[in-house]
Amino acid sequence: MKRIVAVLKNTCLFSTVVLLFFYSFMAFSELSDQLSLNAKQFLVILLFAFVIAVANELLALSPLPRALGVLLHYLVLATAYFVLFLLSGNIKVQGPATIFVHLVLFSLLYALCRGIGWLFRRLSGDTKPAEKSDESRDEYRQRFQ
Repeated sequence: MKRIVAVLKNTCLFSTVVLLFFYSFMAFSELSDQLSLNAKQFLVILLFAFVIAVANELLALSPLPRALGVLLHYLVLATAYFVLFLLSGNIKVQGPATIFVHLVLFSLLYALCRGIGWLFRRLSGDTKPAEKSDESRDEYRQRFQ
């Protein structure tokens, strides 16, 4: 139950961030006269935020090595981005160059978000669980033989 609540909270957080990014981009571009979202576009963004939240939970629970987990996380999010935004028609695709530009921009944004997340974890002191030290092994007393 805690995982479901965490996914829903993160969905709200990520949808807010994606919408803030979307509206900021629209406000500073020449598309500022089209600052409204219809219900379909909002639901696509909400679904993308849900996929981000689920992918983050899977990354946190993954028994895979960290690099492989991050690669899998990236592939899931890139696939979700292309399926939800490019194939659904919310972003106009005008050829392979458009897809490549979107792949590069998505990869840069992903790297930026991963870097900011890593920096926050480093600054807050929240790191991966450390390996057991020799001292903690010495404190162990065998109770059953």
